Amino acid sequence: MATPRFDGSSTGLAAQQEDYANAIRALGPTLGVPVLDARAYFGSYAIGNTAGWYSDTVHGDTGGASYGEEAEYFVRALLTV
Repeated sequence: MATPRFDGSSTGLAAQQEDYANAIRALGPTLGVPVLDARAYFGSYAIGNTAGWYSDTVHGDTGGASYGEEAEYFVRALLTV
C-alpha cells in the first residue's frame, strides 16, 4: 500500500486527501501490509513543485523526473522485502 503524493490542492480537498492517506497508514498494519508513505518521502507539494516533480497541480512531471523518482522509491522498498 502507498499513500498518494501531495497535490496542489487546487480542488480544495486537502483535508480529505490527508484523511485518505491517514486511513492507508492505519489500514496497512491492521492487514499486515507494509505502507510506503510517499507523502513523507516527497514532502509537501511546494517542495516537489520547486524540485520540478509536477507538470501541473496534480500530475507528475511528464519528463519523468517525479515518476522516475517515485518508481525508484518503490523499487528500493521492494528490494528490502
